[in-house]
Amino acid sequence: SQKFVCLNCHNWLPKEMIEKGAEIISVSGGPASGKTNYIVTLIQQMKKYGNKLGLTITPQQVGRNKEEFTSAKYEKARENIFDFKMPVPKTAVSKHEIPWILRLESSVTKKAVYLVFYDTAGENFKDSESMQKNAKYLKRSKAVICVLDILSVKKIKKILEANEIENNDVATPFDETLTALYNFQTNDTSMSNKPFAFVLSKFDVIIDHHEDLGCDVSTFVNGDGTPKNSEFIETGKPNLDQIESGHKAIKNFMDDSKIWDASEHSHNIMTKWGDNARFFGVSSFGCMPDENTILKGDAD
Repeated sequence: SQKFVCLNCHNWLPKEMIEKGAEIISVSGGPASGKTNYIVTLIQQMKKYGNKLGLTITPQQVGRNKEEFTSAKYEKARENIFDFKMPVPKTAVSKHEIPWILRLESSVTKKAVYLVFYDTAGENFKDSESMQKNAKYLKRSKAVICVLDILSVKKIKKILEANEIENNDVATPFDETLTALYNFQTNDTSMSNKPFAFVLSKFDVIIDHHEDLGCDVSTFVNGDGTPKNSEFIETGKPNLDQIESGHKAIKNFMDDSKIWDASEHSHNIMTKWGDNARFFGVSSFGCMPDENTILKGDAD
């Protein structure tokens, strides 16, 4: 056979990836935290704006079968979100996780790297024992994105109820996800040496209800309420100062015990990961789905 196959999941792998190597990026988080929707939207945005950075991203036609090809999974999920305005169905629990394999090529360096996204069912992150058993790839990851669902925060739930906004989200509490991660990190101290992005998903709720929460969101939005992303779109250059300001603003949110149920987590994260950790806020849809339908938001 001329094909390379993973010994663990039997996934067909690109030859160039084996010969030149790959960077594994893992996406972790509890059930219903929005991991798959985030990955799909991230790929779509990279395909749309990556050329401004001289980057071309291509979902690969590799997998155990055509249905499991990254290209097929991505296209099906992209249609769900951007054509049919529906969130991606919940990721099923599997004994052999099939990663998303993407080829990222730079017109500047004339080099290509392979990004391997592991999108695992949230049940695998409910406790450290499940993580040790089902998320072994975390140890091999170059970096990790840990998704935290802000709809699990009690004060945010109360604000949505007070505004008569229906919330059917069965969110995983921060405590559950982070305690499992802390225990996993304790058993493998090398984890704290990896770059970790702690991502607050469904961040549009913070933006829309910042006055009720008492949050200053000027770091994230302009005076007219539009997202502060025009500089990147116009110039193709990410604003690192803006990213750092966003990190500090979110840390301040999380330090506020009047807002967050467990305000010690931001301190614990920075103590354990130090300069390897940053906080981000993302919204895959730009709004809350109503009865599982995306009624508005960035459909581009």
